[in-house]
Amino acid sequence: MQSNTEEYSPELTIARSTNYFGSDHVPFINSGIPCFLAIEQDDTNYPGYHRTTDEINYLSVEQSMGILKGMTGTLYDISFE
Repeated sequence: MQSNTEEYSPELTIARSTNYFGSDHVPFINSGIPCFLAIEQDDTNYPGYHRTTDEINYLSVEQSMGILKGMTGTLYDISFE
């Protein structure tokens, strides 16, 4: 994912961490299923994170499209392994 995002969305800043905590991917990690978290903003910068106050107007379309480009490249690579 990182290399695809760097290639297809060089405008994004990538933060890589193996210190996972409290998001939707954690149950997969805890079950031994390989996964990663691709997220627009983290919970420290986004007041609607996992709350009922989450609204579409908080979404950055440009950033989300950059993440999608990286994910699309990654899914393509995985499908041909």
